[in-house]
Amino acid sequence: MKCSDIISVARPKTLAASSSPVILASALAYYDKVFNLIPALLCLGVALFAQIASNYANDYFDFKNGMDGDGRLGPERIVASGKTEAKPVLIGALIFLTLSCLCGLGLLFYAPWWIIPIGVVIALCVFGYSAGPFPLSHHALGDIAVLLFYGLVPVCFTYFVMTGHFSTDSLWYAIGIGLLSVNILIVNNYRDVVQDRATGKSTTIVLFGRKAGLAVYLLNVAAAA
Repeated sequence: MKCSDIISVARPKTLAASSSPVILASALAYYDKVFNLIPALLCLGVALFAQIASNYANDYFDFKNGMDGDGRLGPERIVASGKTEAKPVLIGALIFLTLSCLCGLGLLFYAPWWIIPIGVVIALCVFGYSAGPFPLSHHALGDIAVLLFYGLVPVCFTYFVMTGHFSTDSLWYAIGIGLLSVNILIVNNYRDVVQDRATGKSTTIVLFGRKAGLAVYLLNVAAAA
């Protein structure tokens, strides 16, 4: 893979979705005078590397599952376009997932052992989002996954790692920023509804239509505010 391809598959324009919850939780911890730079950076590493791994996995598995046809309107997928072979992209996904897990192990110096199952679930969902016997994104569960892993989990647990406890404020902020991340997915699914329907991918927009998607989008903005 060329350097430009490595960057392209990582989709750098989308990485604010994983970094912003950690930054938000860190800002809340700073306001509460409990901010700790090292665990904050480790949480940021977990989030960013996990999203990049997920982006790599999506590029690989959507190609393998025949989801990336010629009429796709979104950003170019390098495997489907023939720019690179599939195997290096899968290897890239595993490398970035490993980096995410290593950052997660570093958090054990600041948090109890029971955060390990949380890390395992995150790792499984990196691939389970678009692969496996029941891909979440193909069964209208992508919205829930995004709310959890781009909202509730990164905000609440980043705050917890630095403070040793959860807070009501972190929960409210987590829901708000999670709903905004869900809207990113709604926009993508709104754009891709025709192809998703043709390939048998059941998103919430495929199931309920574009008008319902637009309504949910606006409700999410209001609820986040």
